[in-house]
Amino acid sequence: MSMIDHEEEDRKEWQGAEAFEARSRRHIIKPILFNADNPGEASWRRKAAPNGIFTLPKEFTMSVAPQRGRAPSEGSVFPELRAIAEATQTMIEPSARPTASGELILQLWGTEESVDEAKEKIKEWIDPYTSSESRKSRNWAKINSITPEMLPKVRAQIEEEARKAEFKRAPPADVILPASATFDWPSDYDRPDLVAGKSLEAYDSLRTGMECYITYDPHKNTINLMGADFKKVRKAMLRVRSSYFGAVSRDRPATVVYLIQPFMGDQVKSRISLTPYTPNKPQGDNMRLPVFKGERLKVEERVERESQANDVRRRNTRKLKAALDRTSQTLRYYKATVRFRARMGQFVLTRFKKEHEQSLDYFDDMMDDEQVKGKVANDLNFSYLLLSQVVQHPELFTPASHRQKLEDVTPVYIGSFVMEHRKDSAILKLDVAFELDRDGEPFCQSKAWASLNETGDREHSIMNVCIADIAEKSAWALEMLTEDPVQNNRMPSLHKFADTIKMPQPKTQGEHGELDHQFVDYAPIGELMLQSLHLIQTWRYNIKGTLFTLEISKVHELSKVNPDTARPNQKMLKTDNIHWTVNVTRPEWSSTLAQNIRLGIGEKVEQQLREKDLFPEGVKSFTDILDKVRQAIHRPS
Repeated sequence: MSMIDHEEEDRKEWQGAEAFEARSRRHIIKPILFNADNPGEASWRRKAAPNGIFTLPKEFTMSVAPQRGRAPSEGSVFPELRAIAEATQTMIEPSARPTASGELILQLWGTEESVDEAKEKIKEWIDPYTSSESRKSRNWAKINSITPEMLPKVRAQIEEEARKAEFKRAPPADVILPASATFDWPSDYDRPDLVAGKSLEAYDSLRTGMECYITYDPHKNTINLMGADFKKVRKAMLRVRSSYFGAVSRDRPATVVYLIQPFMGDQVKSRISLTPYTPNKPQGDNMRLPVFKGERLKVEERVERESQANDVRRRNTRKLKAALDRTSQTLRYYKATVRFRARMGQFVLTRFKKEHEQSLDYFDDMMDDEQVKGKVANDLNFSYLLLSQVVQHPELFTPASHRQKLEDVTPVYIGSFVMEHRKDSAILKLDVAFELDRDGEPFCQSKAWASLNETGDREHSIMNVCIADIAEKSAWALEMLTEDPVQNNRMPSLHKFADTIKMPQPKTQGEHGELDHQFVDYAPIGELMLQSLHLIQTWRYNIKGTLFTLEISKVHELSKVNPDTARPNQKMLKTDNIHWTVNVTRPEWSSTLAQNIRLGIGEKVEQQLREKDLFPEGVKSFTDILDKVRQAIHRPS
């Protein structure tokens, strides 16, 4: 029988929402994370003539000091110029040589409109230091200044920046450098200019840090490096090589494992029925919920399964460790914000064999098949009892905040905005968290930015281990989630929008501090188009005797209304769904996984993530804690 015949047989045997996956399906790797050239930077890189100049007056250069009055040892001399360039899509480069009268010349690249906008922002920046009112105020207030002794250091720093910046441009045709290296790009299909940018912008930090030219030869599909220092060129070449592994790791499919707890207890029956799962709206045969059906097991069969329970648990533990090992290998090269959590819900199948009523052994065999697909759904049919259940277990939970009693715990209020950046259609996410102080006044706790993929998915999973207990009708998903950082040129818009987000003091609150209305105010920003808003209220409790935290969240999902179909006076956001989530986390996990966001191009985490980094007391101890939480708050239907 041919492979095509085998695949056709599989299609007949399996059913589900997910399309059949051909065994030979090919992956196309995604681009490396980098700041793509804006039009001004692209023009500068091509060595085009500047599109404008701006003269910084002498009194400005003598009255404002970069880096708080000290000549900088690293970074930009005028970081404000970099921010202006990012906001206006331009390239701004100061000349190292001042004019005869002492002024500095700024050269600008970009479109006519963007250069004019940049000049206006530069005027706004220097105005406080050059206006007559500012000069009068200097008699009374101390202004950081560059002294005549510091000027040579500042000019030397500008010259050094300009010298290193030249490595971002094409190498001069008449220059021969002693050190060179070549990296043969492994893929003929995923070319470097598609993965690292048209001008290999992803390698700009290597160019300036290692002081070498990095170019791409499309005919040979090679990356060529040239410089004056052999060690630096070799190091740059090795990091270019590692960057390919990093790009490949970002495109690997998530590690997904399904662990079925031993069939034990009075609820276990002779067969398992795959019943249609319709939590909110009819979904046909797309998802199925496995539930026990039929007669109770005979005594001898119950005894036999109970005797095998420890073997099943040990096998599940081995599978979980193997999943963590596979994921940690990918994670070494993964630049992103990484989070780990255990999320409670119901286990449902999205791809399954067509027999909708199965024996226990048949179900076990199906769950070992690589074609089976499932997930832990958030649907908690006892959601309205969650907070009340926690309050009833002071022997297990304590407040995670300054509150003295469980019933006094108030939530953290989070507004999670998903927006499209109009200039380049990038999908961005901004989470703004508020808390109430002891007097009930809201204050901003944190702001977090992330860049989403082209589909706008709020969460990207690289590991998902589903631990399902069919008898208890519950499951835990051990999830490792990633969020990409936002490119620098998009940050000004996000900062501007974030500054408009406020939380008025709540006038009325429900039990446990719950709010039923939209609790954040914001002002639209022209560059950002709001797509959706999630209003999240999260209650946090410590789990006694452990370092773990229980988080219970109410999520109110709002989405954008289509203006073409909107009714008169209709609000532009509509309610899509309201659901609850239950997560178990550990504060130390954030610091353990924090090193990934600090990775530079071609760098990797020094030490691979190990089991004890996430579970210092062991996997069994962690699953025991999850079981205690489930027993305390779970109420199956």
